[in-house]
Amino acid sequence: GTSAMSHEQWSGMMRGDESYAGSESFFRLEKEVKDLTGFRHVIPTHQGRAAERILFSLLGGPGKTSISNTHFDTTRANVEQSGARCVDLPSPESRHLSESAPFKGNIDLEALEREARAAAMMRHENIIQVIDCGRQDDVAYICMEFVEGMDLKKWLEAHGTPPIEMALLMMRDVCRGLEHAHGHRIIHRDIKPANIMLTPDGTIKIMDFGLARSGS
Repeated sequence: GTSAMSHEQWSGMMRGDESYAGSESFFRLEKEVKDLTGFRHVIPTHQGRAAERILFSLLGGPGKTSISNTHFDTTRANVEQSGARCVDLPSPESRHLSESAPFKGNIDLEALEREARAAAMMRHENIIQVIDCGRQDDVAYICMEFVEGMDLKKWLEAHGTPPIEMALLMMRDVCRGLEHAHGHRIIHRDIKPANIMLTPDGTIKIMDFGLARSGS
């Protein structure tokens, strides 16, 4: 934002040095970004929304989840346009508008860990396993089983509608996985082809259980 601009950035605006592909400011920015990140290419964008569109076209996609305290409306649109899912986990302090707190912008890490640990309790051949979750130096992490294969959405796009016998076997395995999850009072809430993995040996694996909801 403008409040985070340096005096050099402000003076560049005053000098009219604002063009993206020819200004001295751009070449200084390009050099610093390359030095810091090691990236070969730098693409300037005119605003955050355009940058998000580029970012989530690479990092988003079906079967993925974006976690935030609260997604801004255009951020949510860019995430969901990619096929990914947004999950808002605002901190408990942010829900009390009349109360003061040192900082209300954190993610509710306890809620994230709670749901991940509930998912880790499930062990079934038709569910991708959550192995562990926790925090290291205030960084939350979820460790999941690595599975080779293709999500069902991409498989259907590549191969078309499967034979009825194969489709019934797929549905049977999905239902087995969901039955096991419901037995642990876990509701997936987002079953779709992009969240179902088909392994090379034909095994069905339900993905994206890490942020499912615990039933009562």
